[in-house]
Amino acid sequence: EQSLLVFRIKLLQQFNLSLREIKKKLNSRQLSLGKELKRLDEFIKQKQKGMELLKEINFIFASNKFNLKKETAGPYKLFCYRIEKGDYYQLDIYINELRKIAKSLKLKVFDREITFYLESELKYKPKNSNLEVALIIFEQPKVSFTNLPKNYYFRAFPQTKALTFNFRGPYNYLSLAYNKIDKYIEEEKIRIKSPVFEIYLKNPINTRSSYDYLTKIVYPIG
Repeated sequence: EQSLLVFRIKLLQQFNLSLREIKKKLNSRQLSLGKELKRLDEFIKQKQKGMELLKEINFIFASNKFNLKKETAGPYKLFCYRIEKGDYYQLDIYINELRKIAKSLKLKVFDREITFYLESELKYKPKNSNLEVALIIFEQPKVSFTNLPKNYYFRAFPQTKALTFNFRGPYNYLSLAYNKIDKYIEEEKIRIKSPVFEIYLKNPINTRSSYDYLTKIVYPIG
């Protein structure tokens, strides 16, 4: 019986349970591990997604043949919020504020956002940057909103040619992709027409795991 008890404890330790949780399990009539198996299965899935992300990042750095595409972006009808000297790590705060105002105005919006980097060099700059976060709206409001909060406004983004790159994974690795794309653009002497921006195709609103975030990086070209 002592040997069986040791084996049960060893088994439960494989699920990273605390001693208190192990004791509770052992005192129950049935040694049910359904929740633990489900949690371990989710852990393994996340690790697999992490491995796929590492493969993609390795591909970006190991080759100049990363999937940079030529396509058109827009046109979009936008509800925007401009931030002076903003920081990328606070984007969630800016976007949540924008969504609150959009909800108060009863705007119909898509479940994706856009961030424009309004710097003179037309490049990604994650810190102390002039930013514009925007929501894509279904239609321009017929009523004119004259009392919008400061730095909130509507504008249209025209259809434009662009180089794009779809990055799947957590936002904190985006700078690696930007660095590679910037070098490619400089080497190929490609002319950037207007500020670079990101479209969040899969984001925290419609995706559970940060490994499933899908961000389209867009470089408008002349």
